[in-house]
Amino acid sequence: MFHDAETPRPARRGDRPYEFVLKSPASEGGALTGFMLVIEGRITGFADGAAIHCWSESAEHRPTCLYGVSIDRVAFENERGAMLAEWPM
Repeated sequence: MFHDAETPRPARRGDRPYEFVLKSPASEGGALTGFMLVIEGRITGFADGAAIHCWSESAEHRPTCLYGVSIDRVAFENERGAMLAEWPM
């Protein structure tokens, strides 16, 4: 993640990972079958007014794109949609 100078200090995670550990109950027979990563926020754009910056090494390569966003919430949900962990920004 990239932050501008005006970003509040709590929003700057630095090198701290989004971390969560879940032990499946033995009664359920092992691991759950799937998880969903939920990222909520909005596209805010860059200082030049563009929402997306893309570039490519050459015409033979696919472009690499960077989006200017403001993330409000990151969460993990199980396959039923129940929240397992949440990190509000």
